[in-house]
Amino acid sequence: MKRILLAVNLVFLIIACSPPAKTLENSKNFTWVDKASWQKIQAENPKTLMVDVRTEAEWKEGHLEGALFIPMSELQARISEIPKDIPVLIYCRSGNRSTVAANFLASQGYKNLYNLRGGIVVW
Repeated sequence: MKRILLAVNLVFLIIACSPPAKTLENSKNFTWVDKASWQKIQAENPKTLMVDVRTEAEWKEGHLEGALFIPMSELQARISEIPKDIPVLIYCRSGNRSTVAANFLASQGYKNLYNLRGGIVVW
């Protein structure tokens, strides 16, 4: 239990200390996309996955149809639910948490990662 609390606190610390998403535009770990770009990727690939890393309350307010809900606090424990061999879109409200999530996934060997520029608020 202490390990879980430590991991959750670490994630929130990383988010709180992370620079705004605009300063992370040139990430080598993922590609920033807008709605139209992601829809083109979906059209070109038979399988894709969207992962919503927001809180449960945010998810309940609305989410992208077909998205997999994995809150940031559960990402490490549920990483096996995300396939490595298909394009994966990570999104949150504005792009900060999804940037942290995408960088974490990249550190775990994920290559085909996309981050929704501006988050769900611009969808």
